[in-house]
Amino acid sequence: QSNYWLNVMLIDTNDSSVRDAVLAACNERGFACRPGWKLMHQLGMYTECPRSDTRVAELVYANTICLPSSAHLSK
Repeated sequence: QSNYWLNVMLIDTNDSSVRDAVLAACNERGFACRPGWKLMHQLGMYTECPRSDTRVAELVYANTICLPSSAHLSK
């Protein structure tokens, strides 16, 4: 059962510029959408750390939009 805290939309493309265009359009219309959280290995302090294959995580990150979610959203 959903707790309605984190709602995301996964865009069916391998081009993050599509995600960025959707984000821009949503935010221009007042919907506070954002991309997903950066992956740990993309953060400066962890770029040189060992890691497994991250191709799937990178595809998901490039195509994910976090939708507004709060108990205080209004119409």
